[in-house]
Amino acid sequence: MAWKRGGIGGMLLGALSVWPGMVAAAEDALGPSQPELERRLEKWPPQLVIDTGGHQSPVADLMFAPDGKTLYTVSQDKTIQIWDVASGKRRRVFRLQRGPGEQGKLYSGAISPDGEQLAVGCWDHAIRILDAQSGEVEQVLRGHQGIVHALDFSPNGRYLLSGSMDEIAYYWDLDSGQPFHSFGPHGAGVRSVMVGPHGYRLATSPYDPRASAYIWDAKSGEEVRDLSKSRYFEATYSLSFSPDGKYLVTNGSTPGQEDAGFAIWASKTGKFVGLVKTVDDTLESNSTSGFSTISPDGERLIISNYYLEKVGGKVSHYPFWYEEYTFPEGRLLETYETPPKRVIDHRSGFVWNKAKNIVGTAGPFNSKNDIIVQIWAPEKDKVYNRLSGVGSGVISAVGFSEKGGAIGWARKHADSFDRFSKEHTLQNRFFLPLPKNPTGSRNAVVSQSGWQRGIQGVGNTEIRVQPDPDDGHPNHWKLEILRYGQVVRRINRKGKASSTHSALTLTPDGNTVISGGRNGYLASYDAHTGEKLHEYIGHSEYITSVAPSPDGRLLVSGSSDQTIRLWEIATGELLV
Repeated sequence: MAWKRGGIGGMLLGALSVWPGMVAAAEDALGPSQPELERRLEKWPPQLVIDTGGHQSPVADLMFAPDGKTLYTVSQDKTIQIWDVASGKRRRVFRLQRGPGEQGKLYSGAISPDGEQLAVGCWDHAIRILDAQSGEVEQVLRGHQGIVHALDFSPNGRYLLSGSMDEIAYYWDLDSGQPFHSFGPHGAGVRSVMVGPHGYRLATSPYDPRASAYIWDAKSGEEVRDLSKSRYFEATYSLSFSPDGKYLVTNGSTPGQEDAGFAIWASKTGKFVGLVKTVDDTLESNSTSGFSTISPDGERLIISNYYLEKVGGKVSHYPFWYEEYTFPEGRLLETYETPPKRVIDHRSGFVWNKAKNIVGTAGPFNSKNDIIVQIWAPEKDKVYNRLSGVGSGVISAVGFSEKGGAIGWARKHADSFDRFSKEHTLQNRFFLPLPKNPTGSRNAVVSQSGWQRGIQGVGNTEIRVQPDPDDGHPNHWKLEILRYGQVVRRINRKGKASSTHSALTLTPDGNTVISGGRNGYLASYDAHTGEKLHEYIGHSEYITSVAPSPDGRLLVSGSSDQTIRLWEIATGELLV
């Protein structure tokens, strides 16, 4: 591999794909106009990107085609991937317009009852309707002022229910492209939406556990029941209608305690029917249920449970297991751990294949940090297929060798942020092609003490992060630059797409601060003035680690998008 300024290296895992890039932020909440999008597409050339053969970021939604032979997965890695259920092989990939950071991310999906159309919630707050066979965008629905996190088609395919972080849910008439009804505000962003199997009832619930879930009349748009008015209501993480439309299941925490459970409601009236607690009292943990799915015959319900384990006073793990119950009686039939713990995350969920007695589960990472989808049979407690690419998981730490001739990285799962990339052993290494050694080969083995990682202090200059003092939120939005122990500059990312300062370093001369955050955001700042110098555009997910070369010319970065990037610090140019 020849390495040169502006070149692309082959160190990153997987094949390379090219598609048109679309760069720059939306002008307003509705996103840029079509002429502006076309202008940007002309301005920005095709982008060379990594294709690991699977997803590189958390799966936001998954949907079986009506015939049960095909599975669609929608991911924050900006792709829709189509899988053959029987073989587990990926058939196709749909890619929409994309750009750096969050631009191009997909946050939700739904498939029409006839399997002809896909709906996806996009980064620019729009909903795009695609042809499920070709991936061609057929319609764009605009109106939400925030990211759309939940979608569901009506049984006849004429309407689409959407829920957004703008706290509003819309019921769209797809013939006109306009909302037929609007519901809200919900008091928080809308987490989950569901259309009843006969199309008479709709259900919505928000992210905030203090807010309510609602049942609505689909024809009139009137509220049927505010479920929070029942003493049995508690935080709701997902919604499920029974196949006959008689019941709605909400699941989250049981009333008055932090143990998981699900409640059953009559969809016609919103009347409380029953409550089932799903977690053993003996577990010393904060537990809750994530998602639920009801079998096509309406006789069984599977629910995912997870809890936060505390080790040494720190929250360190999020184990998952599944429980199967009779429905609607709520009698426990079986507990499953066949889909390995941490396969699914409560942000993504799982779905029952109506044509076959199998379930699909998806989430960010398994125990090896791979992003996988699993298809399994509850009755046989058997995994049929694991759908994933050749990516090797989250990059948790990076470093440069003392002489700058090699970079190292680790893939170990990080239970907490290691912002200066110091905690993990760098098991993997790559020797850079330099003028004296153009092939990039080296015989020397670099010891673990011989790596330069993130730099926290140089001379009298130091950097650190602090939680927001107003609400004590665990996300570290505020980066502080100190001189002689006194704060002289602050860089605040609260409310921005980058959100946190997740990986930090000073350059060896102490003049530049480099910080990574969410959505692939990576930027450098003048350590004296706090002024932003450059943005480093290439990653698509959380920046987990950064380290400068000993001479201060280069930067290596690692991300949860499973890639490592090499940059020129002075220009922000992506080298590898």
